[in-house]
Amino acid sequence: MTLIGIIAFLVADAMSTGFRAFFTTDSRKEALDQARIAMERMTREIRNLRDSDDVIASSTSQFNFTDVNGSNIDFNYSSPNITRNSATLATNITSFSFAYIRADGTSDASFVDSDPDNPATDAKRIRITVTAMVSNEPVTLQSEVWPRNL
Repeated sequence: MTLIGIIAFLVADAMSTGFRAFFTTDSRKEALDQARIAMERMTREIRNLRDSDDVIASSTSQFNFTDVNGSNIDFNYSSPNITRNSATLATNITSFSFAYIRADGTSDASFVDSDPDNPATDAKRIRITVTAMVSNEPVTLQSEVWPRNL
């Protein structure tokens, strides 16, 4: 009986380690998939921005614009979620930011054309940074979008 108990304990311990690894990997995959899909959707839609006049509001946590079809698109981060027009795109996001990069390479916290006569002050690309908490480990994804018509 003692021998069977020891063998059962060793087998159960090995199996529980395997189950923990499986569920940890599964939760990591799900969190990364959510963050990646949200990032891809944001970059795809922002890439089709018609011109800088279509930007309604912008900050480090929000980008609101009118798309090519005339629809209002609003990407917003309110911890721990990224939303698009109030629909959740991703959860378990620990940090998120938009940065608006001008033609001269400097960065702004908003998409503002500070000098309409100087094209170097126009935002030419948008950097999106997303950090998701995955199994108590932060994972950061970053992408830059060059809107086609700016």
